[in-house]
Amino acid sequence: MKPIITILGKPNVGKSSLFNALLGNNESLVANIEGLTRDKQYANLIINHSSYVLVDTGGIGLTNNEIDFAVTKSSLSSFEESDLIIALFDSSTNLSKIDAEILNYIRKASVPFIPVLNKCDLKESENNKDLYYEEGLQNVIEISVTKKQGIRTLEKKIEEILPSREQAEEGMQSNLRVGIIGKPNAGKSTFFNKLLQAERSLVDKSAGTTRDSISHKLDINKAEIILTDTAGIKRKSKLNDQIDNLITRESINTLKNVDGVVFLIDVHQSISDQDLQIISLCLTSGKPIVIGLNKSENLSKSDKLILKKEINRRLSFASHLESKFISAKKNIGTKALVRGLIKIIKNSRNKISKKELNEILERIVEKNPPPISGRFRPNLKFVQLQSNRPFTISIHGNKLKDISNSYTKYIEKQFRKELDLKGVPIKIFYKTDDNPYKYKKNKLTERQLKKRARIRRR
Repeated sequence: MKPIITILGKPNVGKSSLFNALLGNNESLVANIEGLTRDKQYANLIINHSSYVLVDTGGIGLTNNEIDFAVTKSSLSSFEESDLIIALFDSSTNLSKIDAEILNYIRKASVPFIPVLNKCDLKESENNKDLYYEEGLQNVIEISVTKKQGIRTLEKKIEEILPSREQAEEGMQSNLRVGIIGKPNAGKSTFFNKLLQAERSLVDKSAGTTRDSISHKLDINKAEIILTDTAGIKRKSKLNDQIDNLITRESINTLKNVDGVVFLIDVHQSISDQDLQIISLCLTSGKPIVIGLNKSENLSKSDKLILKKEINRRLSFASHLESKFISAKKNIGTKALVRGLIKIIKNSRNKISKKELNEILERIVEKNPPPISGRFRPNLKFVQLQSNRPFTISIHGNKLKDISNSYTKYIEKQFRKELDLKGVPIKIFYKTDDNPYKYKKNKLTERQLKKRARIRRR
C-alpha cells in the first residue's frame, strides 16, 4: 500500500493549486473563489520514482451550512487514512480561529505533518509570518504555488519524513478507467459511494454538490478499475458562472481519459433532450457505454415497462445501448451494471484477425449488397481494423462515396452483431481505391500518331 499524503487547510488557501503543482497538471478545479473544491480528490504522486497517494480536501470551515459542514467532516476524516499531512496556511492573512482549530486537530491526531505557508511572495505575508511561528510551528516551509517557489523543497521534505513503501508502477495505465456521467442530481455520487462502500463523494439533495471529478481504485470480478465520479453536465444556457463552466468542461474532458462510461438517468425525470445530447457526446467520443436507470426502487412493473418503451423510442438512434433499472441508494444492480460495462470494454479489445473481418464483410454484402448508384454498384473489396480504442474499421473498394447512410448503419449493425459489440460505438471509414492511371498522360506511339493524322485529313 502506498503512503497517503493529505493536504488540509481552510478554504481558498491554495490547496487545489498545490495539489496540481505537485502533480504537474490541472486535475482539481482552480479559481479564486472560496470553497470551490468540495470533494476529496485522490491522485498518484511520483517523486523521484517513489509513489504516493495525494489527497486534496475541501476547505475546513466553521459554518452552519449543511453542505459546508459535510465538507469539513469529510476533510477531517482524512486523519484516519493519512500517513502524512500537509497543513497549508495563507501567509498573506492573519492567523485565524479556523487555522488555530486545524492545528489543534492535527496535533491531537498524532500524524506527522508539514506546516506550509503559501503566498509568501506577497508583501502582506512579511508581517504575518511571525504569527505562525509564535504558534510553536517548527520546520515551516515557505512557498508560492503561483510562482512555483518552494515546491521542490516541499518534495524533499516529503521524501525525508515518508520514504515511499512502493515504487511507482509503470503498469498503472493498464487499469480500466470507468467514468460516471449524467445530468446534475442523477445519483452519480451515491452510485460512486455505494460501489466503494465509503463516503468518498459528497451527497446532498441539491443538484450540483459534486464539483471535482474524483477517482478511486475498485476491485470488481478480480479486475482492478479506476472509477471516476464527475460533476453533472449542464446545458450551456444554465452555466451561470465561472464555476459551472469549469465543472462542465472538466466533466466533458473526463470522457477523453476513460475506457467506458456508466450513464445515469433519474427515472423520475424520464429521459430528457439533455440526456440524449450527453449520450450522443459519449458515443461521439467512441467510448463503450451502459445506461443505468437510477432511483427505480419504488417503480412498479407496469411503470418500468412504460418507461423502458419510452427510453427505447427516444434512443432509437443508439438501439445497441443496454439500459438497466438500478437503485444506487439501495445498492441494487450497481455492481452488475459495472460488471456489464467491463465485459463490453473487454469485448471491444478482443483481437480480431483480418481474415475474420473480411469473412464478415463478405457475408454482409452477400446477404444484402449495396444499392446501385447511377450505372454501377459500389464494390466493397476488403476491410481493415484501424483501432479498437475506439473501435474503427476502414472499408476499401470502388465508388464507395455513393454508399448511403442507411447502408452504413446496416454494416455497423451486422459487425456489432457478429463481433458481440453491444454498447460499443463503431466508426466506419470508406477508402476508394485510386485509379493508377488517373493522372498519367497517355503517350501515343508513332503508329498511333500517323493514324490520327490520316483521320484528320479525311
